[in-house]
Amino acid sequence: MSDSVKTLPDILRQLKMLCDQGATGSLFIVSNQNHPFSFGINKGRIVSVQYRITFGMKAIPYIGAVQRGKTRFENNNVGRTQNDLPSNKEIVQAIIAAHKEAANARSGSPSNREPKPIAKGPQFSTSSPSLFRGEKREQLEAILIDALGPMGSLLCDSIAQNSDVSSVMEQLYQEVNEPELLDRLEGKIRKIAHA
Repeated sequence: MSDSVKTLPDILRQLKMLCDQGATGSLFIVSNQNHPFSFGINKGRIVSVQYRITFGMKAIPYIGAVQRGKTRFENNNVGRTQNDLPSNKEIVQAIIAAHKEAANARSGSPSNREPKPIAKGPQFSTSSPSLFRGEKREQLEAILIDALGPMGSLLCDSIAQNSDVSSVMEQLYQEVNEPELLDRLEGKIRKIAHA
């Protein structure tokens, strides 16, 4: 296993990178709660998803509830192939939606058990006004997706509710372990906030 603990968005970035490279093998993850899950990849296509003893799309809500984990990739070890899986993009989107649902459940917001497609716009009520509403939120989401891929949308939903740039950046630094990237993003985020 990798010695560093990664957030779920970082794990999904690693999965996307392996798929984009056309890798064949298995990405094994042990969550911060010591629960194993894995993705089998064959020539860049996700062909198996497993969380403990749950397989396929039924494993997605459990994976979405994970906050952090350690990863290891093994070449040429695909594991049990599942023929009924949707596209890579649909799998990642379902995990992101499940992750949002789990975050809502942890914060006390209403939650449904089935993952839903990623919603446009924030689904939160905040005690202080959000700095990123309407067009500013859309601009924030666009730069995060450009920099972080699909996980940018996930992060945008949680950070757009902040009322100041410092809080946004603090939350991003907790979730994304790439200081140089975050330094570049900070200027763009400040520009949107003060437009």
